[in-house]
Amino acid sequence: MKHMKNIVIILLFIINSMFLSSCWNYREIDDMSIVAGIAIDKDKSNGMYKITVELIDPLSSKETTGMASKIVEASGKTVDEAFLEIIQISGKKAYYSHSKILILSKDIDEEDLISIIDSVNRSTEMRGDMKLIVSLEKTAGEVLNKVHKEESGIASFSINNAIINRDNVSNFAAVDVWEFTEILFEQGVSPIAPGIELISNKGENTFNLTGSVSFQGGKNVQWFDEEESKAILILQDKLKGGLIVVNCNIDNKTYVNTLGIIKSKTKILPLFDENKIKLMIQVNMETSIDQLGGEFDFIEKKGRDILQEKAEIYLKKQIENVVKKTQQGFCNDIFGFSGIIMRKMPKEWKSTIQPKWREYFKSLEIDVDVNINIRDSGLISKPIKLGE
Repeated sequence: MKHMKNIVIILLFIINSMFLSSCWNYREIDDMSIVAGIAIDKDKSNGMYKITVELIDPLSSKETTGMASKIVEASGKTVDEAFLEIIQISGKKAYYSHSKILILSKDIDEEDLISIIDSVNRSTEMRGDMKLIVSLEKTAGEVLNKVHKEESGIASFSINNAIINRDNVSNFAAVDVWEFTEILFEQGVSPIAPGIELISNKGENTFNLTGSVSFQGGKNVQWFDEEESKAILILQDKLKGGLIVVNCNIDNKTYVNTLGIIKSKTKILPLFDENKIKLMIQVNMETSIDQLGGEFDFIEKKGRDILQEKAEIYLKKQIENVVKKTQQGFCNDIFGFSGIIMRKMPKEWKSTIQPKWREYFKSLEIDVDVNINIRDSGLISKPIKLGE
């Protein structure tokens, strides 16, 4: 009897498990479209938002060829209406939790940008860690379209992977949607985002992530090239890798050498005197010799000292120039100087500097000190010389 009772209990447990076990958010894969990436444009001729999405097609994906995707385009009077139109066209509910990138048109204005960012942040599915990029082409949609045609896998994933691997290059400033949003609505500072362009490489069409685009009041206002972007990353204390190409002129001959950046640390100390702001900027960088451009010995101490000095002068000039460019341009603080001043001098910031921050930023002075340490020369201890 006791044995039968145990069997009944076990059977009841199994039956209950079969009927009660489920996923709260269960969805049939055939009933939804997984969105890998999004591109948004604004048609100035009719005021319509145009959204281009890359949809992963699980039914067309094969083990031998990998995942497949397709491009769907939709328009609407508002961003949300355009997103809803995607469902009408694809015939399936769009699932945005796996979206990796958000590409924006370079011509998006302040009102449009705020509408886009608001829609993305209010979505219960779109994630804040999507990478935000600005199209350097005529539209954002054509970037996603053309990369999709050329890539064998998922175009959005390829672009996202290129951004993640940025530490090895450091020629643009990557930013997530949540970070961009936070900076966009923060007083006294302006966000930047990397640019993406279409290029031809050895006869094949592909994409290139390059430089940085700055925003002021929600509008794209200024472009910075790769070397300027590197200087921006140094000032933001976000540089983690990359290369420094240094020209050394010795005995009327130019040697082009390359240093690899191992690590970089930037400290900024603000000074406020006689109604003037001065920033003391200290950059300490560890590097290694990646490539030497000739037979001159830059590995022994004399040559290494020359290389180090030239590299320090070059970086100092780059930092000074990029700050001057923003001051003479749209005068927008993309470096985060306002936050440093606010933390270091809260009283002066609140009472005097904050109300007229743009004026102070335009006239602030910087004193840049760059210290570069060349740690090693790789596996070769002497420069390579041709045999006589």
